Amino acid sequence: MNTVFFKEGLKDYGGVGAWVPSSRYIVQRILKVLEPTDRFIIEYGAGDGVITKALLRHLPADGKVIAVEINKDLVGEMERINDPRLRVLHDDARYVSRDLFGLGLPRIDAVICGVPLSTRALLDRDIRAMQEEIIANSSAAMAPGGRFIFYQHTPVALPVLKRFFSDVKWQFEPRNFLPYLVMVARK
Repeated sequence: MNTVFFKEGLKDYGGVGAWVPSSRYIVQRILKVLEPTDRFIIEYGAGDGVITKALLRHLPADGKVIAVEINKDLVGEMERINDPRLRVLHDDARYVSRDLFGLGLPRIDAVICGVPLSTRALLDRDIRAMQEEIIANSSAAMAPGGRFIFYQHTPVALPVLKRFFSDVKWQFEPRNFLPYLVMVARK
């Protein structure tokens, strides 16, 4: 287990959203949604890179992953991943989502979001607004057929996803601590 992730999760659970990295079952569910032709992926809330590393193994040689993480200690972990297809941004997903075209990708095939918004959105109007902004901005920038993959502890985001995407499905993954819903919205 990554001790940096655990320490940051204890220190700021609301910001990190977990005490341990995502399980291999979450990673497998995310990878199953991706298409072999996907080359340009944004990952919000990349944590220590568990999903990022799997994405890079899946990605073709000419692909690109832009991983966004707000926690500086976790960014430090991400920067240890030595792969020219990876660009790590120490930033807030909300702000990055406002200028996705400025990232220099020819298109966005998939956005994977693990930013811990769903539980906090139940209680906080500002978090709900942030969740909606990230989803709306991502949808607007995505290629037709692109997917927004949102893994969260609650289904709070489902109505928002349905407003911005034509096809939304979800699956429950109990083999994670804590369990997640993996919501997949297709443009």
